[in-house]
Order: sequence, then C-alpha cells, then structure tokens
Amino acid sequence: MMRTVASYRELAELQGVARPFEILVRMHPMTRYRLATMLGCRLGRNIDPRAQAWRIINQNLRGLQARTHTLPEQLSPFARNNNWAINNMPYQAARATATPLGLCNSIMRFTGLTWAPHLPCSYDCTATEAQARALRELTKLRAPDLVPIVDSLCTGTFLLLSEWEAFVLHRTEIQDGLVRYEGVSLVPSNRPNLPLFEALRSGNRVEVRDDLVLVFEDDDIRWVEECRSDAFAPRIPIVLNFAAPEGD
Repeated sequence: MMRTVASYRELAELQGVARPFEILVRMHPMTRYRLATMLGCRLGRNIDPRAQAWRIINQNLRGLQARTHTLPEQLSPFARNNNWAINNMPYQAARATATPLGLCNSIMRFTGLTWAPHLPCSYDCTATEAQARALRELTKLRAPDLVPIVDSLCTGTFLLLSEWEAFVLHRTEIQDGLVRYEGVSLVPSNRPNLPLFEALRSGNRVEVRDDLVLVFEDDDIRWVEECRSDAFAPRIPIVLNFAAPEGD
C-alpha cells in the first residue's frame, strides 16, 4: 500500500521519531543512500525522501529503531520499537556500555571535534571504534596537531543528563558514586543547562542519586537538580569515564 507524505510524518510523530525523520528527509539523497547502505537497509525503487527516511528508521532488525534495542528487547515478541520521545538515547547507549572509550565518545559531536560524529549503539561499539580509529589515523597523517586536541576533548569524566546537557569534570576522583573534581567545562549545545553549570563551578563534588544531581562544596550542598522530561526526552543523569585511545 502506498503511503502519503502526511502518513509518513504521522507515523514518525506517533512513534516519537519526528526529529530523526525530518533530519533524514532533508539529507542530500546520496548521503541518505549511503547511510541506508551502512545500516543494511534496502531503499528499493521508491525515490520519495519521506519513504526512504521511514525505511531507514523503521526497517525490522536493521533500522535505527531496531539497532537501539537491547538483546532482551530483540528477543521479546512484546517489545515495541524505541520511541525517541520517551527514550534518552545517550542513556540507552550508556547502559549498553561495558567500558566507555574516548574513540566512541559522541558527546562532543556538536563541536565537530570528535572521533565519533554519530550517536553509537554503545560507547564501546566495535564498529564505531574501528571507524573512529581509522579517522584518527588519517588525521595523524593530514593534521597531526589536531589529534591531541580531539583526544583531550573525548577523554575523561562526563556528567550527562541528555543529548543537550553534558559537562566535563576535570581532575576527578571517583569513589562510591561520588565524584570529586577541581574544574568543570560546559559541552557546547543549543540548549545548555547554565544554572547547573554555575552550580558545578561553585562546587567540588557531585553525586547522582536516581533522578537527582546533587552538587556539594565540601560538605555543604549547593544545588539539587531534579531531572524530568524536557518535552524531547527523559533527562537521566549518568557519569561516564571515557578511556583515552591506546596505541600511541
């Protein structure tokens, strides 16, 4: 059955994938085709960009929704496709990660200074690591002075709340869920959390308790951030410590 332009958009809205759908629709056709090929999605003969975008998102086993499923979700006949309106995608990547790798750190991708310009399925994804390592090796040949800069931006301790709210904690000591730090940087974003950034700047210790971020200066509490949905996705606080690339 042929779908209309409106029906593809309605499906995207219904399943909470309107943002990636619109991004894919606006892509250059060749870029969209290459992305589909990387994912193993067959676009067929339909040249409608909306049909192609929906195929890339929704194809069983290979589409973007399917690739964000955990193994139990893949095996369960009752699991539904992941919904970007209710799922925090960086958190989904984090919970699938055993050892966060700087090569797979996509948190800085909005700056362009990252080895992983896409959001991976996990922050130790083998395919992402291989692609990032190849990019890093090429950069060593063409722009060697850039390598330590990108390495430093992708390595270390990050406090992550959502795709738009992330902070780099400097010179950290992590023990029993508490993170002591001596400095903080705000990850560039079009929706930065400036009040929390200022609170972190005034403190030297942070603790994540379920959906709460507690900022301390020594033993005095300076800020409590309750993480709720921001109308785009849930805000779920998590601390990730990314390992530096090996082999140099």
